[in-house]
Amino acid sequence: MPSESLPRDDEGSETPVFKRRKTAASPLLATPARVLSQIQNGDTLDTGRVLQALCNAVISSSVDEDEDPHALKLLAELLAEDGVDPNAGDEALWDNYGGSPLYQACALDLPCTAKALLDHGASVVQVYKGQTPLQAALAQKKSRCVKVIMEHIEKLETQAREGRGGKGPRRSNHGSQCER
Repeated sequence: MPSESLPRDDEGSETPVFKRRKTAASPLLATPARVLSQIQNGDTLDTGRVLQALCNAVISSSVDEDEDPHALKLLAELLAEDGVDPNAGDEALWDNYGGSPLYQACALDLPCTAKALLDHGASVVQVYKGQTPLQAALAQKKSRCVKVIMEHIEKLETQAREGRGGKGPRRSNHGSQCER
């Protein structure tokens, strides 16, 4: 559904109808939108509920080769909230969703989604079913996520050499195709 045909107000901002249609475009986006709203309202949610929201946003972003910008935006908004950890959970919990969010992004070959997760601290060494996200990406014939992960590892190594290794995730400005 092209965004040009959806309602906007006089300033070009999204109207409530536009926002509802974006969410309705993928039923999976209803959970991340609801969880984001609950977090913003100060509700405390369990790890499983937040993980479900992140994984639903990842899966929703896989609607086409270019990745769904609405799902990516919602994922980024969720990741930006305090207390939302893309590494939360364990293998037993991830079994409910097909892996950690980064593992899913790599298994589905979603480079922009993987980059968003990495930019918000997702671990490249977290193992699910005996595989790291990089190994899941390498299992694909022509994975675009391999490059994203390798660039992220290079960035981490550079930060470590420069003495910034322990200061947490930084936003990358590599001019990626994922920046919109």
